[in-house]
Amino acid sequence: MKRGLCRMEHELASREDFREILDDLKARGVEGVVINHPCDDGYLKDEAGWARLNEAIDYAKDLGFNVWLYDEKGFPSGKAGTYVVQSNPDFQAKGITYLARDRIAKGEIFAFDLPDDLDEIIYVYVERGNVRFPIPFSARQVVFKDTRPNDSVHIFASRKFHEGSVAGSSGSGEKYANIMDERAARKFIEVTYEEYFRRIPNIGEKIDAFFTDEPALAEGYIYNEIAPNMWWTRGYKYANVSWRDDFAEEFSREHGYDLLLRGRDLFRGDDEESCLTRIHYRSTAARLVGEAYFSQIEKSCRAHGTRLSGHINNEEYLHEHVLYYGNLFTVLDKEDYIGTDILNGCIEELMYRDRRFIGNKFVGSLARIRGKTDVVMAELCPVRDRAYVNAAEIKAVCSYLYFCGVNYINSYYRPATDEESRNLSDYLKFLYANLGGKTKDGKIAVYYPIETMQALVKPLCVPHEDVYRSKEHVVGKIEENLRGLAENIWARGLDFEFADAAALRSAKIENGKFVIAGMEFSVLILPDIRYLPKDIFRRIRKMQESGISAVWLGGQSEIILFEERGRKIARAKVTNAPYECFESAAVKAAKNKIRWTSKDKFLYAEFLQSGKITGMFVNNDGIFKTIRFPRGAKLTAARFTGNEAANEAVNGSLAVAPYETVFVTKR
Repeated sequence: MKRGLCRMEHELASREDFREILDDLKARGVEGVVINHPCDDGYLKDEAGWARLNEAIDYAKDLGFNVWLYDEKGFPSGKAGTYVVQSNPDFQAKGITYLARDRIAKGEIFAFDLPDDLDEIIYVYVERGNVRFPIPFSARQVVFKDTRPNDSVHIFASRKFHEGSVAGSSGSGEKYANIMDERAARKFIEVTYEEYFRRIPNIGEKIDAFFTDEPALAEGYIYNEIAPNMWWTRGYKYANVSWRDDFAEEFSREHGYDLLLRGRDLFRGDDEESCLTRIHYRSTAARLVGEAYFSQIEKSCRAHGTRLSGHINNEEYLHEHVLYYGNLFTVLDKEDYIGTDILNGCIEELMYRDRRFIGNKFVGSLARIRGKTDVVMAELCPVRDRAYVNAAEIKAVCSYLYFCGVNYINSYYRPATDEESRNLSDYLKFLYANLGGKTKDGKIAVYYPIETMQALVKPLCVPHEDVYRSKEHVVGKIEENLRGLAENIWARGLDFEFADAAALRSAKIENGKFVIAGMEFSVLILPDIRYLPKDIFRRIRKMQESGISAVWLGGQSEIILFEERGRKIARAKVTNAPYECFESAAVKAAKNKIRWTSKDKFLYAEFLQSGKITGMFVNNDGIFKTIRFPRGAKLTAARFTGNEAANEAVNGSLAVAPYETVFVTKR
């Protein structure tokens, strides 16, 4: 595929003048488009729309464009407009909520009628001292006569999601599908993907990939319809967790115990037992989302000679990984071309004020540690700071994306002039020319602490960002610590990759290093760890015995170790250091291969290919900076000056312009 700028063009097949539009894009240096069937009342059914889409695809291919297809009418993907839920109301996003009655009085008969705004009761148990046992119930009523003093009754009921959640966030009013339900995902494939496969002749020869946009579970509240500007005065009635009809059976097969008999743990409790239940629940949820939605679509695409890409919702916050899909690394690695998005076009806003940079690092790291780096896509959509975007800063944002691992841009951003558009497209090709085919020199791995976050995050009755993004909450503190850790590493001229449990299990330990997907690491940082799989803890101990530096930061001196199956837990003592002290071990073990100094700060990473070492310097600031190298070092610099790439020999120092990226290769 070509690597210049590609455009998101949803309306192209709705326009009679699509040829003129494509000609104009070609003249602006654009090398690809993401298009779709017209998103009007005849979505996926209008014959004229199909005819025009095919004509647009053929014309785009004649112009030499990459062509991707967008898979939804708006967003989030998974609903096919209204078709999926209309075909079967049971396909709507749904979950369970928890209702409890504590401390029944002596001799009291317990009776409960389900509120009208809930669908049906799915499980009821009584807790009597340390004993829990299920009791009979009907779809809408519970009557329990054999009560004892201080019994508590725990009721779980199903409900469908829409208000206040990602399900209603597109503003279209369409009911969202349950992406955890393989039947709903199969219906989405049938009415969307299979229709494209049927309607576009030789689709595998024409379409490079499908773009799926922000699929997510819909249990969490992201805005407040009841009191939009005063969430603290009143929340929603119910907190929820996502569900499908056979979830309890899937959970039991995976973890070996009855989830619903511990159902209260999903909603309440900070003790170890409750936290373990939540970790196991989110593990199953992530697996089911990956299998039901991403794997099914990926297989369908591959069967027709194309590939699956796109991005998922809100990669920027760990707690949203938990709420929206359970585990980002588990679900997103089911894509052929792993993707992310970025909502900033101003690099200083992204890095220093908004500070949402960590999401792209999560996704880029996933692509690298899974070895899926041929195409790593970013959707460029600078809606958060569009008033401040200029040509220099948008290139710096793209440099940051490529620094993280991206190498393909689908853009909603439209440069102001034809010249700026051609320049940006050429700049993306310059970035790819200097990074494509190279292997990242890993040096430092940072553990993806999803299990700890799964343990701590509980469903809420208010918008979750109002609670979990607060620095006063333990979840918000961990999020902030992780951003600070990234900044601390970068400030010392180093870089890192996130690595999850699966990556550590597959890592090869050799010569005082561990190797993941060809990347060598000498340091493993474990940030704010409270819960960890037992086999990973043993793996870390083996790494340490082999001379690898493992640095525990910011967490507790005693952590909880658990297994995927069963409820056995153990405790382990670890030596934690404050976040600002990590460099004492990490910097000594993670040395750059190209020696350089600067009083200024750069994002810096090293890449290897055929024995050559290339360093990438990214200047995120609007000031000139200088890099100094040892006298006599044989180095060549590649930079993009004006409208073209140029190489130059480095003689002792290198001046770097505001927002510029320079590649230095050791000869």
